[in-house]
Amino acid sequence: MVVNIFEFFFVYLATWWITLFVVLPFGVERDDYPQAGHDSGAPIKANIKKKFLINSVLAFFVALAIYLPFAMGWLSLKDLAKDGWGI
Repeated sequence: MVVNIFEFFFVYLATWWITLFVVLPFGVERDDYPQAGHDSGAPIKANIKKKFLINSVLAFFVALAIYLPFAMGWLSLKDLAKDGWGI
């Protein structure tokens, strides 16, 4: 079966946003004595570029693990519906 690049892209895009919320809290250090007017929960340094890069790689592998069984024909939505979604 031919892998449709657009299907994978949309799976990757949805996975990227979901995994972003997993990656964002890593390495957050809060300021113990924030200046007046600053939020006490704001990170000292966000490292957002590094987190976006890590998230992009993580999301690629997660999306691949989700998409590959469907693309190779190992799994289908009909199989999931027939089995009651594995419940």
